[in-house]
Amino acid sequence: MKATKKDILKWLKEKRDTDMLIDREWFVQESEEGDAIFAKMDALPFGIGVRFIDSYAELILYTNFETATLSKDERLEIYRKLLILNDENHMVKATITGRNDEIALRTDLDLKSLSREEFNDAIVSIVIGAVSFQEILGIKGEDEEEEAERIIEFVLDALQTKSEKEVVDMLVEKTGMKREDAEEIVKKVKKDWRPKPPEGMYR
Repeated sequence: MKATKKDILKWLKEKRDTDMLIDREWFVQESEEGDAIFAKMDALPFGIGVRFIDSYAELILYTNFETATLSKDERLEIYRKLLILNDENHMVKATITGRNDEIALRTDLDLKSLSREEFNDAIVSIVIGAVSFQEILGIKGEDEEEEAERIIEFVLDALQTKSEKEVVDMLVEKTGMKREDAEEIVKKVKKDWRPKPPEGMYR
C-alpha cells in the first residue's frame, strides 16, 4: 500500500511506546504549498524535510552549515569533497540549498513500499550519515566532535532492539556508506554505549 503525506505526518506526530527515533517528540509543520513536511526535535541539531514528488519522496537533512560566506578557496575545497562523497555514496547525496548555500543531505524514499519502520530507519541513517559527512569534510566547530558523538549515541539509543550487525547493515543499505566506515562509527560509539536500564531501576 502506497504511503502518503498524511501517513508520514501521522508517523511523525503520533507517539508510541517504543525506542524508535520516530517516536520521539517532533515539531512538525507543512509547507504553504502543501508538497513538503518539515520536522525538528530539540535533541538533534539537524532539521529534516520530506518533499513529495509523484510516487516517491525526498528525505532531506539540513546540516545548518552554510557555505555562502566562506572564501572562494574554502568553497571549492568543500565542493570538491562533496562531489567525491557523492560518487562514493549511492544512496545519500550531498547538495547545496537555500540562499546561503547550506549543505543538505538527500535520499529518495519509494512511497509505494514505504513502511513506518523503514521511514524511521531512513531518518536514523541520514542523521548518522550527516555526522560521517561532517567528519570527512572537516567542518568541525568548537564542540563539533562531542556533539557528533552525542548525536550518534542518541540515535543508537533509539535502536536498542537492533544488534550491532543490524545497525551496520542498515547504514550500508540506507546511506551507501562503506561497510568498514559504518563498522568504525558503530564500534566507536558502542564501545562506551550501554542500553539504558529499565525504568525505575536504581531509584
